Amino acid sequence: MASGLGGSGEGMGDALTRLAGQLRGELLLPKDHGYDDARRGYNSLHDHRPAVIVRPTVADDVARALDFATSAGLEVAVRSGGHSLAGYGATQGGMLIDLSAMQAIHIDAAARVAWVEAGTTAGQLTATTAAHGLVVPFGDSPSVGVGGITLGGGAGWLSRKFGLTIDSVAGVEIVTADGQLVTADEHTRPDLFWAVRGGGGNFGVVTRFRYRLHPIGTVLGGALFLPATHEVIRGVIDLADAAPDELTTISLITRLPPLSIVAPEAHGQLAVLITLVWCGELQAGERVVDTFRALAPPIADLLHPRPYPSMYELIPEAPQWVTNITYSFAADELDDAAIGSILQQLEESNLPSTQALAAVELRVLGGAISRVPMDATAFAAEAALFRRRGRVRRG
Repeated sequence: MASGLGGSGEGMGDALTRLAGQLRGELLLPKDHGYDDARRGYNSLHDHRPAVIVRPTVADDVARALDFATSAGLEVAVRSGGHSLAGYGATQGGMLIDLSAMQAIHIDAAARVAWVEAGTTAGQLTATTAAHGLVVPFGDSPSVGVGGITLGGGAGWLSRKFGLTIDSVAGVEIVTADGQLVTADEHTRPDLFWAVRGGGGNFGVVTRFRYRLHPIGTVLGGALFLPATHEVIRGVIDLADAAPDELTTISLITRLPPLSIVAPEAHGQLAVLITLVWCGELQAGERVVDTFRALAPPIADLLHPRPYPSMYELIPEAPQWVTNITYSFAADELDDAAIGSILQQLEESNLPSTQALAAVELRVLGGAISRVPMDATAFAAEAALFRRRGRVRRG
């Protein structure tokens, strides 16, 4: 292991050596093998170089790392899966605490509860809970860390039925900013429990989550590709908004890349890629899904009954080192002028679909999300549109 911290002197090098000796996990400095791979997250726009990376394996490692960072005056970034588009899991010259080695899962199927370490990915936990006929409502990517998506709210294919990911959190284990390992729930440290669920950063580092699990069986799910016309987009939004809670949709408007499931003549065509999950009685789901099919002759139809975890196999994962520029907002609705603007911007985009992707994603919310009391979590106070008035989230 290299000594010294960016030329900070012999004393800092000695302190790092002591820290490394106290950790059960790993400590990496810029000259160490594996440092470059460890520092990289999902979005290459945030190509930062931390002064030190700590990869804990136990909560006590996190406490020691925070104590060191405080003493050294280092900025701290925390990473669960590394998917933060905004770069929150990165720091320039500070300490990166990478929780990805902390992936223990304990499930009490009878009580429908799971304790899960924060470095676990959504795909890992979904596969494990689904074996018991249970699920936590995560997003649409299996490689997202549960720590990031949970503390960020978490909207995905089950949100209208079960709420946001954060609504299924029953408790947390957290190393507070002053290095104490504590638990927080509705009865123990309720103010801290409220705050970590959407209140931003600097309360500490959550090392484990206690999730309430929901029953899940065979779902009707997959993808439906339709031509991107004004009428189709209007119809997709209105049908998704009016659908029962059992249906959640995530729609992407973009030019079709050269996929094998799409006829060659459709490559490059503007299309609406509707991914959806119906988690209810399957015949009723078929009737609802048929209303989407009736909007236009499908370019491709991949909707059928399936195990829920197979939704994560639907679309290949993007590379872990991409340039991603994203703008996101919540809105009461998208009127006809907004839909026209979306189509115009995408029509005028000259990005080649094989090298880059210009897209607008629509997530129609409501359902269980809107029935959570406004004071239940800090997230509701920060994003009231999601909870009460919000119909559409555009990314």
